[in-house]
Amino acid sequence: MSKLFQKALEDQRAFYCKKLLSLGIYNQEVLSSMTLSELKKEYHYFFNNIPLIKLSHKKSV
Repeated sequence: MSKLFQKALEDQRAFYCKKLLSLGIYNQEVLSSMTLSELKKEYHYFFNNIPLIKLSHKKSV
């Protein structure tokens, strides 16, 4: 991986970890075991208040 790309990934991880740590729900050990995708998902859930809900389509009878 290029150094620039690696640095961008590290910066993203640091950003999401810092924000999630500020909530007081997670600790560093838990966050370090999460993938970047999981960190992003948790961040968007708590900070954008957009829970990922699958909408079911009901058929009209």
